Amino acid sequence: MYGGNYEIPECLTKVEIVNYMKEIELPLTEVRLSFFMENFYDHSRPTWVDDKFVFQIPIADKRIPLFSVEDTGGIVVPIFNNPQEWIGKWIGVAGDYLTGKQIAKIFEKYVGMKTDYIPMSMDDYKFEERPHAETSALFYKYFCDVGEKFRDVKKTRELYPKTQNFDTWMQRHVKEFL
Repeated sequence: MYGGNYEIPECLTKVEIVNYMKEIELPLTEVRLSFFMENFYDHSRPTWVDDKFVFQIPIADKRIPLFSVEDTGGIVVPIFNNPQEWIGKWIGVAGDYLTGKQIAKIFEKYVGMKTDYIPMSMDDYKFEERPHAETSALFYKYFCDVGEKFRDVKKTRELYPKTQNFDTWMQRHVKEFL
C-alpha cells in the first residue's frame, strides 16, 4: 500500500487496479482518503463504561487523519472539472489530525458527558468483539505510521473549503451518539 507494506485486504484490490491503470497508461487521478469519521458509528464507537463514554482505539498517543465520507463529492467534483490539472497526480485528503485524547475531548464537548480515551494495543483491538476489528486495527496502524506523510489538511481545504474537521462533524452528528 502507499508508503509501506500494509496488507489491508480492502485495499489490495484498489492497489492492483491503480497499478494496472498505470501500466496500461490510462488517465488516472488518485484520491487517497483517510480514516472515516463515520467509523465512530460502529466499529470504533465509544463504549459506555462506569457512567462515561470510553474511546478504546489502538493509536497510543499518535495523531490519525480523519475525513468525513460526506465530503468525498466536494473533493472529487473539482478534480473531474479540471482533468488537465489532475491527470497523473494524487491527493491524500484529511479534514483533521487528532490524537485519541483530542477525539475524546471534542466528543465530550458535544455529548455533554464525561468521555475518556484509553489506548489499546493493536493485538487487543484485533480480537475485540466489534465488526471488522482485525481490518480496523490494520487501518489504524497504517494511519498512525504514515497518515501524516500522505494526507494534507491544507491542500484538502484548498480543493474543498467546506471539508469538515472532527469538531464540525460532531456538531452535526451528535444525535447519533445520544
